[in-house]
Amino acid sequence: MIVGPPLSKERFSEHSNQSRPTKSRNTVLPKARTPPGAGGLDGGSKAGMIPTQRADGDLGKPQYEAPVPASFASAQFLRVAFVRHGGVTSAKSGVYGPDGRACPLRFRHSRHDKRARRLSFSGWPEMRPAPVVVAQLGCGYWGPNLLRNFSALPGCDVRYVVDASAERRAFVERNFPRTKALESSEAAFEDPEVTGVIIATPAATHFPLANQALECGKHILVEKPLATTVAEVDVLARCAERSGLIVMAGHTFIYNAAVRYVKRLIDAGELGDVRYVYSQRLNLGRIRSDIDAMWNFAPHDISIIQYWLDDQEPTSVLRQGLDCIQPGVDDIVFLNLAYPKKIIANIHVSWLDPQKVRKMTVVGSKKMVVYDDVADDKIAIYDKGIDRKAVLGEHMDFDHPARIDFNYRSGDILMPRVDFVEPLRLEAEHFLDCIRTGKEPATGLTHARTVVSILERADAAHAGIAR
Repeated sequence: MIVGPPLSKERFSEHSNQSRPTKSRNTVLPKARTPPGAGGLDGGSKAGMIPTQRADGDLGKPQYEAPVPASFASAQFLRVAFVRHGGVTSAKSGVYGPDGRACPLRFRHSRHDKRARRLSFSGWPEMRPAPVVVAQLGCGYWGPNLLRNFSALPGCDVRYVVDASAERRAFVERNFPRTKALESSEAAFEDPEVTGVIIATPAATHFPLANQALECGKHILVEKPLATTVAEVDVLARCAERSGLIVMAGHTFIYNAAVRYVKRLIDAGELGDVRYVYSQRLNLGRIRSDIDAMWNFAPHDISIIQYWLDDQEPTSVLRQGLDCIQPGVDDIVFLNLAYPKKIIANIHVSWLDPQKVRKMTVVGSKKMVVYDDVADDKIAIYDKGIDRKAVLGEHMDFDHPARIDFNYRSGDILMPRVDFVEPLRLEAEHFLDCIRTGKEPATGLTHARTVVSILERADAAHAGIAR
């Protein structure tokens, strides 16, 4: 396991005869400078053999810790391990770096075992944690984008992709040779090393596959929508809570830098009180038969609006749609949502439109902002508005004048620079981070449930109108 040729007798003797301080049982060897580029913390870490993240989040300075028994076998292990990384050891337990200088070592008694000593040091290359092993179900329209991003992450191993189509399996084998393409999901669910499952299949299959993955003890990332009813979401929530597993919905736009920029504007009060939001998500195609335009497009806009408004539950949901191409499958849908504090939202989605439009507008009492996902400048902040003019009267305010006067504000238009990182990559990184840490995803059960609830209420309202 040693990298490079073994030490010759002459070279071993050369390093053994170098002058260095002698060490008794409890003596601390003097610190030495860390070799350039070696990384690490001067003087060693708290304890240990595996890298641990510091409180300040600096992953570039690993700490290693492990209780090391004072035995010949352990000493040999340390020498072998260190030589693997270019170090040199001597017969008197000295450890030297690739440049021949002493590596800072400290020995002290362990509180738990008097025969053990705890070793801490710096100077070894960074040791990365084991990758998160995942499987992906589905590689059709959106699946290749997920596969590309997860495969590119250094801390991720996409072991399986499951797809019933031989053509799609061939695509995976051709473009991602390290990933095994399967026709059925049994092997992926039964593999104990698979900790996460990504579900990118038709919407009607999301719930049964997600439930099966949770029953097999896997964390899940499910493409939008998480399920088709609130009752199904609640089943997933109970199963996840019982097993301590992560459930995350693929509402990718929440990880979009422009969407987050607008969120910061709203939270900081830059727009004043939000009065209304309206969105347009239009295109000519891609027509689907399994779901209508609302279930295909509107989850994006609902998710963004819910994110901006802190996941408030709408007080009313109204829907109007029209099926032009396929009976019973609406091609055009208008949603009207009413929220507390006199906020309304309108969502227009269609796959029967001459233009590709991905635009959302937020009108506030102070300013207005337009988020255009297909424009080069994705954010435009308008210092515009209309205010009632105060009239000098008994109470120095609006005193019921005969004619109400208004002040029209038309100030600057600001197009801020927004640094863009592919949202899907951030979503993938976030999923892996939640698996490692156990924290609640930004698009977890609470957020996903609200989105499904609005869609389900819209369907119920539409059914009532149809009757």
